[in-house]
Amino acid sequence: MQKNVVWDLFIGVLSLLSLLTLSLSSFKLVGTDTQEILRIVDLSLCAVFLLDFFIRVAFTSDRKAYLKWGWIDLISSIPNISFLRYGRIFRILRILKALRGIKNFKQFASIIFKNKAQGTLFVLSITSIVTLIGGSIAVLDLEKGVNANITTPADAIWWAFVTMTTVGYGDFYPITQLGRVVACMLMGLGIGMFGAFTGYISAIFEIDSQDAELQRDNEILEQLKELKSELSELKNTLKNSDK
Repeated sequence: MQKNVVWDLFIGVLSLLSLLTLSLSSFKLVGTDTQEILRIVDLSLCAVFLLDFFIRVAFTSDRKAYLKWGWIDLISSIPNISFLRYGRIFRILRILKALRGIKNFKQFASIIFKNKAQGTLFVLSITSIVTLIGGSIAVLDLEKGVNANITTPADAIWWAFVTMTTVGYGDFYPITQLGRVVACMLMGLGIGMFGAFTGYISAIFEIDSQDAELQRDNEILEQLKELKSELSELKNTLKNSDK
């Protein structure tokens, strides 16, 4: 459980987020532009959920047992069929069931941050996704009606993404003061997120290097033990021959 808990929790949070965006769009609790942004976000989440489904099918030890309910994961990941996507509730329930052995927040946090780089990446990934959505919605609303060049939901999402990745093509940019504040927030978070991602990759290579070094040390130790045993046998042989 501890090995996959971070990924399971990540998928669970995305499932909750997808259900929230779906509900907001279905019940028309937000404006048309925001609905379009949420639709694009949901399509992207569908791709993540499909990837998660195929990963679980490929690596599960009991594929038949998983597919007994796992087929709901598949159909709930199909885009453009809104009512099927409420099947993600079952994904959340299964993840909560898998985490029920965790008795308190301290134990939960210790599992999440057992690998600090992995835990930090999880937190920043969730924060970045939420900020990307919020930044897209905010800048589109703030720039509306001021002769801006960010005028459509697709423009807003593209601008938010390239701003967070600190690429900054310059094809879209905010012209209002509040819009620029949103841009600063996205850039700051983007720097932190990619810094954490770089640290995570470095940690993986460092662990692999340490494992390889430990294996070499163990091999050398085994060889020394064998050499000691052979020298001991040779010593005994020489003593017997002297007698």
